[in-house]
Amino acid sequence: MRRLLRNLVLVLAGLACAGHAAPTQLTLNQARQMAQVALAHGDAALAWRLAEGLLAADPDDAGAHFIMAQAASVAGAHAQARKSAARAYRSTDAPRARLQAAQLAARAAWDEERPTLTQLWLRRAATNASTDGDVTRIAQDYGAVRRVNPLSFRLAGSLRPSSNVNNGADTALQTVDGIPTEGSLNGAAQALSGTVGTLDLSLSYRIAASQNSQTRLGTRLYTRQVRLSGEAQALAPTARNADFASTYADISLWHDFALGADGNTAGVGLTAGRAWSGGSASYDFGKLSARRSIRLSEATRLGFHTSVEARRDADLASQDQTIAIF
Repeated sequence: MRRLLRNLVLVLAGLACAGHAAPTQLTLNQARQMAQVALAHGDAALAWRLAEGLLAADPDDAGAHFIMAQAASVAGAHAQARKSAARAYRSTDAPRARLQAAQLAARAAWDEERPTLTQLWLRRAATNASTDGDVTRIAQDYGAVRRVNPLSFRLAGSLRPSSNVNNGADTALQTVDGIPTEGSLNGAAQALSGTVGTLDLSLSYRIAASQNSQTRLGTRLYTRQVRLSGEAQALAPTARNADFASTYADISLWHDFALGADGNTAGVGLTAGRAWSGGSASYDFGKLSARRSIRLSEATRLGFHTSVEARRDADLASQDQTIAIF
């Protein structure tokens, strides 16, 4: 069988150059079947050559890219397997084919010892899963990789229109204790329309771990940016987009450890950072935090969090403050 398959490679090469199948020889679908037989027999080299012929006929053939990824995986070429699986993923819109390509890319990334990239491909696989079984298996795999991966990250963002980007008043009339008074609010104090964009990025890295504890170094960046509409700029001509923007950045150190019954944990953390508002520094801060988590059942936990934060105003020392949260 293997010798027959090798002989058919020359036939497929001729088909690829012609761009179509010869009527009395091997069709492209037959070539795909032959490639799967080659993979089943562990002949990665033959499957690769067959996939090359298919791609010569159609560079966007997702199935051929997937065969190439499988062949590379069988041969132990994990980086090439991941790259070919990624090409297969990008070359199709079919959810099932994308699911299979993403799962293969995730396995290859894991074999490369790249857990963060593995998580990325598992996320892509999850977005194309259509059955409860697929969702469950992917979630289990993701959880296992996350526990091993020293790097943890979270990225969220939004972009939306708003009729009130500045939390302004809905009328120009000044009101005191519910009674209208003389005078009116300037344009910047009234509700201004526009577009609001937010970005929230958190990263943490496990720098030490034992059977009962772990220590993580982390950072967070949150920013809210505004673009005023033409109507808003006409209402408040001196207002700038930066006037309504805000940014928060911090760096933190957390130590979590087992405490009490099995599954119960506690943690202490130190955080330092800065906040900006209206395009200028607003305040610096330092925070001491503690948290406690108690497992009530397999699916239920009870959590507590407390912190004390000291803020130093960027302009006025009289505005310094200490905030306690219990």
